[in-house]
Amino acid sequence: MDPKRRRLLDVAFLAAVAAVVGVLVAAPSARGPRLPADADHRVFPARPRAEAEAACPACHSERGPAPLAAGHPPKPQCLHCHEAARPKR
Repeated sequence: MDPKRRRLLDVAFLAAVAAVVGVLVAAPSARGPRLPADADHRVFPARPRAEAEAACPACHSERGPAPLAAGHPPKPQCLHCHEAARPKR
């Protein structure tokens, strides 16, 4: 194979790999934001998941003190996307 053609193929391959890595790094996370580390949300990690998720609509319903945003998907499994906040060090 001609050295110039080989070099061109190597550069094209490296550019393709860099593009794939760039897309993967820039892709949004499948997870939503973490739960706040406040007193209202701190109890959820200690509860069974189903029990914790059953408590979410009390505050996050349309009439609750902190309703979900208009574009939020209607999911009954809150902790599938929203993880508990990491403890502060």
